[in-house]
Amino acid sequence: MKKRFIVLIDFSEYSANLLKYAFDWGKRIDAELLLVHKLEFVTSGRIDDLKREETTQIAISESFGELKDFAHSVLPEAAHQFKFTVALNNLTAKLSELLKEPYDNLMFVGVKETGLLEKLFLGNIAIEVIDDTTGIVAAIPEDMKIFAPEKIFIGVKEVFPLNVSELTTLLDYFGNAVPAINFFTILNPEDDTLKSENYLNELSRQFSAKAITSTSVYKTENVDNYIKDMMRNNPNALLVVQKGSRLLKDNLLRHFLINELIYDGKSPLIILP
Repeated sequence: MKKRFIVLIDFSEYSANLLKYAFDWGKRIDAELLLVHKLEFVTSGRIDDLKREETTQIAISESFGELKDFAHSVLPEAAHQFKFTVALNNLTAKLSELLKEPYDNLMFVGVKETGLLEKLFLGNIAIEVIDDTTGIVAAIPEDMKIFAPEKIFIGVKEVFPLNVSELTTLLDYFGNAVPAINFFTILNPEDDTLKSENYLNELSRQFSAKAITSTSVYKTENVDNYIKDMMRNNPNALLVVQKGSRLLKDNLLRHFLINELIYDGKSPLIILP
């Protein structure tokens, strides 16, 4: 199927770099780019249905115009290649509709370092998209605008098997230039390593035809800090993790491996469903 990058644009200062990053990646594999903007729009309850529909369509049309103007301001030489759509109030419902269309989709959302008050009171679009849609999500830091990964770190747990099908789809987005892959797991200091090593070695063998693969087992109780340090020591790497199921027992795992990394906003992160 045709590959498509769905790029979430909110016109913030880091949307421009996000678009450049997605475009730089997409042109290497001839991916179609679809720019999506969420429009928060509520009409007065005092107007009739016909007037409400007319007012809504005007607002949507204006948002389309803003999206097109934004694309032209960021990438004037390529903006004519893009497609545009507007999500009226409910972003994840719109994304779920788009994911049903006949494409191999990869969703892009920009992230930045988030302070404590923002965590508590403002929520986070990236986490909303990850939790409420079923596609692959690329969460890209605000200062990244060139796609040039040299290595992919893939965090796994043998008790929660990796979604091999989705990882294969993700690797297809790299075309014939898949970077080196390191499958890693993080255990508590007292945990036995044998099962984890066996599982990592099996994954390494399974994907060795696509890239140079390696494995690592780390032991620490500070999972999120360890991963952050690992990525800071490898600034040209991508981190891939898989979100947990909706089961309550997975909430803590998802918090450590995804939410804190999103709030940190400093490492390019890809989340598999």
